[in-house]
Amino acid sequence: MKTGLLLALGSAHWETGLVAGLARADSGFAVVRRCPDLADLLAVAAVRNGAVALIANSVSRLDRSAVAYLHESGVLVVGLFDAENDAGGAHLIALGCDAVVAVGEDVTGAIDELANVVEQRLERPRLVAVSQDCVAQGPGAGRIVAVWGPVGSPGRSSVALSLADESARAGVETLLIDADPTSPTLSALLGLCDDVPGLLVAVRRAGRAGFASTDLSQLTARIGHRLSLLAGVPSQHSGELRPAGLAAIWSAAAQLVPLTIIDVGSDLAAIADGFVGRSGSVAVSALTAADTVIVVGSADPIGLARLVTGLPRLREVVRGRDLRLVINRVRRGAVGPFPERAICEALAEHVSETPWLVPDDRPAFDEAVLAGRTIAEVAPNSLARRSLAEFGEALRADLLTSAFADDVSLGHRRLIPSLLRDVDTG
Repeated sequence: MKTGLLLALGSAHWETGLVAGLARADSGFAVVRRCPDLADLLAVAAVRNGAVALIANSVSRLDRSAVAYLHESGVLVVGLFDAENDAGGAHLIALGCDAVVAVGEDVTGAIDELANVVEQRLERPRLVAVSQDCVAQGPGAGRIVAVWGPVGSPGRSSVALSLADESARAGVETLLIDADPTSPTLSALLGLCDDVPGLLVAVRRAGRAGFASTDLSQLTARIGHRLSLLAGVPSQHSGELRPAGLAAIWSAAAQLVPLTIIDVGSDLAAIADGFVGRSGSVAVSALTAADTVIVVGSADPIGLARLVTGLPRLREVVRGRDLRLVINRVRRGAVGPFPERAICEALAEHVSETPWLVPDDRPAFDEAVLAGRTIAEVAPNSLARRSLAEFGEALRADLLTSAFADDVSLGHRRLIPSLLRDVDTG
């Protein structure tokens, strides 16, 4: 049975010879469609699951998002480049092609190599006739933490900012990314203007090949000695946050700094029946890229109910990843005279993870917001700040240290911070 091919060869000088060679009876291939441009190729690929797409390096507007769309359509993507131009192969690899094949005046060798590629159904990119020095670098050693919370303003962004700030204060170069596509708040929390270049510009640039950590660094705002921020995107532009560009940003972040903390939007409702909506796709991209996911819930009956309701869907996305619970704004007025015990008992029936409880300190956080600073700057002795600092210290020990003194996870080291026993939550 012959393999169906979708061709998008642009103005490549070897197009005629290649098509003629593929049309031979003994080639093992059948040309299903010769697409005049990338848009036509994407449209055909959507209904040709299982086909193989051959794309020339010269095709206009070819980027990571286009290759990612072909992959989502079940298409094997093979990039073709001029045998006399090694850089073309590296460019195609950087865009995410499954394999690349060099094509010269004699197309026989290229067709044979294409047959090998299709037979092997490559699971990772393979560079043909290109120096290995041209291959894009893989993910760095930096760790990624995603901070997620259900709807209802549980203080997710404040927790993410505090953890990033504490990490920087501990001497770890840290990048904080606002990845909430509907209500980004980190810039406002830090008193930054709305026109700071951020995630939107980064995604636009990351759609092209060659996007690296240095490019990402140029788009971040320095907000501390070892802390940088990649600002969020206005909600009207959230549709431009394409998964391929986001994946490139997470990879670049891991190359840039030891620790990246991503403030993730709460909306996972768009994830249903295999469909990922725009806001959902941003959350899923960040959550699946993370080494650890921190779930922030609010310490009141409604907040805890929302947390328990949202966790099953979250677990479907982050299956197999390190998951940690932070219950924020713990106070007697919301859950009774013994808030620590009440919260732990309420959650015990629904979750296996032991929650980390953060005392409520609205005045300290309000002061920080008014000043456009972090809670550590305006209220260093706040019990909420001290609790988050302790949580962050243990988190960094787990993430950034290769050898542990013991093999005990954070969730089992302590039920609640010792600080919480001293809090006056009346």
